[in-house]
Amino acid sequence: MLIITIITFIVVFGLLIFLHELGHFMTARKFGVRVEEFGFGLPPRIGGMVWEQGKWRLVGPSYRSEKATVYSLNWIPFGGFVKLYGEEGEHAAEKDSFASQTPGKRAIILSAGVSMNVLLTIVLLSAGFMGGTPSVIDDILPQGARVRDEKVQVVNVVSNSPAESAGFKVGDTITHLDGTPVSSVKEFQNYTAAHKGEEIEIDYVRDGVIDSRTLQPQILPDEPARAIIGVALIKTGTVSYPWYRAIPQGVIATGEMAVNLVKGFGRIIGQLLSTGRSDNAIAGPVGIAVLTGQVVKLGFLYLIQFTATLSLNLAILNYLPIPALDGGRVLFVLVEKIRGKAVDRKLEALVHTIGFALLLALIAFVTYKDIVRFGAGILNTLKSAIMG
Repeated sequence: MLIITIITFIVVFGLLIFLHELGHFMTARKFGVRVEEFGFGLPPRIGGMVWEQGKWRLVGPSYRSEKATVYSLNWIPFGGFVKLYGEEGEHAAEKDSFASQTPGKRAIILSAGVSMNVLLTIVLLSAGFMGGTPSVIDDILPQGARVRDEKVQVVNVVSNSPAESAGFKVGDTITHLDGTPVSSVKEFQNYTAAHKGEEIEIDYVRDGVIDSRTLQPQILPDEPARAIIGVALIKTGTVSYPWYRAIPQGVIATGEMAVNLVKGFGRIIGQLLSTGRSDNAIAGPVGIAVLTGQVVKLGFLYLIQFTATLSLNLAILNYLPIPALDGGRVLFVLVEKIRGKAVDRKLEALVHTIGFALLLALIAFVTYKDIVRFGAGILNTLKSAIMG
């Protein structure tokens, strides 16, 4: 399982980075801008490949080409980059320089990576809706939706309740009450309310194993007519659509997810500014790898959703107006457009260099937090894998 997790993480993370940088690469080429380097990972460079004189050849860490693009592999294995000719404002008089392009074209090139990640999110979610997406469902479903694998699941267990005493856990699937199949949350609630003071046998499934518990619903002091067992339930199912409805659903879901992620980033930034700390909502590469392992266990459909969420996270994070990120560079282009002249190139380069250094420091800090948070679990997993 560990090997599968590692391979899946590398494939998912590599795909997101590759498509992001491919967006910059393709639009730069489209506008005639020369791409000096297409890098996987962050510098310093390990080595690379270049297409010259009709063939591929390996090149070293310091190789530079006057015409060809160097496709490099770098030592810091988080992220990637596309180095454009003239991206720091130099060679503005040359046609194949980034600096010679209009502000509009430069903004498009800088935004293309984010656009690719958004597009990937739409494609993945649309594909998920075609094949079937695990969703919370109710009695009213969108037109054309098909549902399979419907089940009523526990999402919360109340402390000191009959359900907690009986050993119910979050994720349990309720199947029967006294031998009667349960097909909705309302059915469950009506049955328990109608059997106050009586013992009820509840059949459930946990990790593929069928089991049962007997308990007595608890009468609420402020509502004598009502009895509960102390669980919060939702009805879930795998929802799918025909392709012509799946694509619009993918677009809508991407928009809704983007709004929620922006709100989440806003809360995190506000928390950092007001208290100087944040909760465990922030995860770095190590945390993402751990989450990938958890999602792999749930199945391929969940992995598609997870990859889509990561892709949109990457898009939004990259478009924040932070130096060294795409959003920070677009901000300088907008300032130039408003002022009618470019910001001093040396000043802009200095700001991005400082931003890049801070970004590396943040990656290191978040990685350290991930190791502290998940380190024991990772070590146990490694021991199990080594010892069999």
